[in-house]
Amino acid sequence: MYRVLAEQDQVKERRRLARHPARVCPELVATAPCQVYSWDITKLAGPVKGLYYDAYVMIDIYSRYNVGGAYVHAHESGPLTVQMMTDTFAIHGIPRVVHAVRGTSMTSKTVATLLADLEVTRSHSRPRVSNDNPYSEAWFTTLKYAPVFPRTLRLPRRRPSFPGPLRAVVQPRPSSHRARAAQPSRRPLWTHRCQGQRP
Repeated sequence: MYRVLAEQDQVKERRRLARHPARVCPELVATAPCQVYSWDITKLAGPVKGLYYDAYVMIDIYSRYNVGGAYVHAHESGPLTVQMMTDTFAIHGIPRVVHAVRGTSMTSKTVATLLADLEVTRSHSRPRVSNDNPYSEAWFTTLKYAPVFPRTLRLPRRRPSFPGPLRAVVQPRPSSHRARAAQPSRRPLWTHRCQGQRP
């Protein structure tokens, strides 16, 4: 019986099942520098066991250039993130999109308010997806496995008169992220400031 039904194309699912279209992974595309920035926070080992510092890093995904240096703080918070973004945007210009994971500092109200005031689109990684911020993670791996990077980080003690956060700026190489379009196979060798205007 089933052979005869199969020949007549009558054997199929009888239940009414929902047909969901295939999901497309969201993408952020940058065609020039200063369009999409990606940032994240990583832990750096301190001088004693159990002591860690938080390194805030922001990169341009078009050129993989570290636009924000590495701000190293004793703890993680939204106001410290706002300070890092304010300094970075003042030097390299305001991007169209800023991408980050779904951490507490990334989703804080202070960061959301700053980006909304600057008319910057916020982008976050999908829930339970660990590889949605690959450029920042790759930069952290490159930094930590570099032969010149110390196994433990020693930062100077904060002076009582120092108003700002505990900060150390780490820039692996002074380079431009504009020259990638001209020489995609070579790392640029000079510094450049992006225009604050959007194309």
